[in-house]
Amino acid sequence: MGNRSLVGLSLGLALLATGCLHARKPYPFVDADEGVAHRRVELRKSLAKLPLADHWDHVIPYAGIRAVYLEEDTLFIQTEDFWVHAVNYQDGITRWTLDMQMPVTARPGLSSDLVTMISHDVLWVVDRGTGGVIKKLILGFVPSSPPTPVGTRVYMGGFDQYLYAYNWQTELRDWRYWSDGEIASKPVYLSPFLYFASTDNTIYVLREATGTTQAKYSTVGPVTADLTGAFRTVYATSRDFGVYAISGALEWKFLGEDSFVQPAMRIESRGPDEEDTVYAISRGGILYAIDPIFGKKRWELPEAERVLFRGKGHDFVLARNRVLAMVDNRTGEVRGRYDLSAFDFFVTNPQSNALYVGTTDGFFFCLSEK
Repeated sequence: MGNRSLVGLSLGLALLATGCLHARKPYPFVDADEGVAHRRVELRKSLAKLPLADHWDHVIPYAGIRAVYLEEDTLFIQTEDFWVHAVNYQDGITRWTLDMQMPVTARPGLSSDLVTMISHDVLWVVDRGTGGVIKKLILGFVPSSPPTPVGTRVYMGGFDQYLYAYNWQTELRDWRYWSDGEIASKPVYLSPFLYFASTDNTIYVLREATGTTQAKYSTVGPVTADLTGAFRTVYATSRDFGVYAISGALEWKFLGEDSFVQPAMRIESRGPDEEDTVYAISRGGILYAIDPIFGKKRWELPEAERVLFRGKGHDFVLARNRVLAMVDNRTGEVRGRYDLSAFDFFVTNPQSNALYVGTTDGFFFCLSEK
């Protein structure tokens, strides 16, 4: 109890020092602003050259954009003055805004009713629907990975090489698990197990309730990219040139020609002529399309930076120099290349058949294949 009182006192002093007790308001938005209207027209001219339809736009003027994340059905946009805007990815309508007055230093983590965000050693627990702050806690460690909330716990790695099960209700850790390396990747929860990776060349599977070891899988090199989960399978990319698929056992390991430092992404088929595909991009920019059942390569594409989304008949890839490549998802043949240099942010997720592009001056657009 004493420790929690000290934490509360420290947090109160920190709030006073930063002025958090004085409410601020986000920048006003005036849709008729001549500069905003001119900039929107200018960007739409660039979009008109793409094989993509523009469904909605969202403008946060005057503030400058610091970071953008797409988690499940919500775009989280943080401005340079540390406001967070939660935007519905289907219609572009703002769900809520939150004045954090500090930077978000990792991807947000979502559960059915919560958003968890980390700023250095501070954990924010926020109501997913309203943006109301439920808890704001100073942790006794500095997180090294994005957070994963499950019930009243938030799972995250620390720079002290522990994975923490931190109970935000009691403000105490329920358990912690030590690894012999840095935990940089986001933990994945697939009930009843928790998966995480470490630079000690190991992928760990723990029982989420107790933190006891269920299994360990050795890699030849460290895993630093986020783990991803789909269809009861966890995918991990490693610097040992490998992509791993794990579901209770190691299903397969795919070997590329270079190390992997980005997460793998599994995209579902959207029609009878398509197949589910696991995508992974090597450090050297080779995109591998991998069969998710057998772990065999279907095709590869050079000079790729990021897989964006699956459209009606093509997959869209961000290539070097901010070029949008339209790719036949069965053969890997590039059917078109388009300029995206007018934009600074490109976000999507496997559940979305759309691309969200944005600029540092606060203009965002939702795009899908025509």
